[in-house]
Parts: sequence; structure tokens; C-alpha cells
Amino acid sequence: NANSYPARSLDITYKVFVETVKYNENASLKENSNLVSRVQSEIIQDINQRLAIPGVEQIIVYIQNKQRLAELIEKIQKEREFNQFTDYLEIHANISEEEKEKIQECKDTAKVIFMTASGSRGLSFPKTKHILVDIPRFQIEKNLMEVIQVIYRGRGEDKYGKTLDGEDKELLFYVSYTAVYYADDADAELSLQESKLSLLNLLLILKT
Repeated sequence: NANSYPARSLDITYKVFVETVKYNENASLKENSNLVSRVQSEIIQDINQRLAIPGVEQIIVYIQNKQRLAELIEKIQKEREFNQFTDYLEIHANISEEEKEKIQECKDTAKVIFMTASGSRGLSFPKTKHILVDIPRFQIEKNLMEVIQVIYRGRGEDKYGKTLDGEDKELLFYVSYTAVYYADDADAELSLQESKLSLLNLLLILKT
């Protein structure tokens, strides 16, 4: 199967976060800060758990939002010694040429790789065994190809010819969704159920 993932086995976990809110025409269209905060906390916990594993290989963390990546790094730095180019790499579209060269030098040794899709093009991290992916909440069909490309960053051989493509790997998806109901709806529960159908559709597309 030419589409099979390069690993002996792939353990896939879906972490789903749902929040119900009453519709407000004056509300901001931005991501709900409380929901994002919950997802961020879960990602940090998962990163720390894997860093605590003796001899852990690389971890890729994909979020299509460089500000959220920066927040993750800052929070982890408050909990442990966490240095750029030694413990982690931060890859996005706005990194300098000097940083790109440094990333090439350290890409086989850094433990955690934080990346957006645009910043990761042309890079691979053969020592990756853990891939954490925050699924964009909007335009999932459009972003799905970017997600697939990020997942395939963790493959191939390092500079010594070593590969982990024959070992067990894991993939964690973080899916967050806001289910909306209307205050004047005669049946708010039905309204919520209809809203949640969109979440089920997203999960079906993702699994496919």
C-alpha cells in the first residue's frame, strides 16, 4: 500500500473539546479564548509526559498559529529548562535565514519541533515518533492536505543513515468545536444536536 505510513504501527488518538454557547450577534468571531486555553493546556501536558520518557525521540507539534506556538513555548519554559536549538525548534514563515541555517544544524538533536505548515515545507525530522496536531477549526477540507504533509515530516533517514520508519509511532489529533444554540429557540437541545453534527462531519473527514 503506497499510502501506508512509514512505521511498524501508528497509534492514533483523537482528543475532542466541545463548548456550548448561546448565540450572540454582537459576539466576536475570534476563537473562544477559554476553549483554546483548554487545548493549549492539554498539549503542554502531553509534551511534558513524553519528554519525561527516558530516551524519548523527537516530538512534532503542529499548530497553524505562530502566536499559540509561542505561548506553548513560554509556558513550558516556566516549568522546565527549555532552550531554543537545544531542546526545541520553532519553525514558521517569519524565521530569518540565520535561524533556518541553525535549524538545519539542530534538526536531528532538538527534542520538540514546533511548526506551522508554511514554515515546515522542505524539512523532515527522521527521529520523530510523536506527532501532535491541532486541527484548524475552520476550512478543514482546505487545511487537511497541510495536516497530512506535516504528519509526513517525521520520516526518512538522519545524517547517519538511521531511520525510525520501522518502529512504533503515535499521532494525536486535537479537535475543538463550539456548538451554538439560540436563546429564543423552542428546543435548545435540538439546536445543539444539529450544531454538533458539524463536529461529527469534521471527525469523519479527518478519519478518512
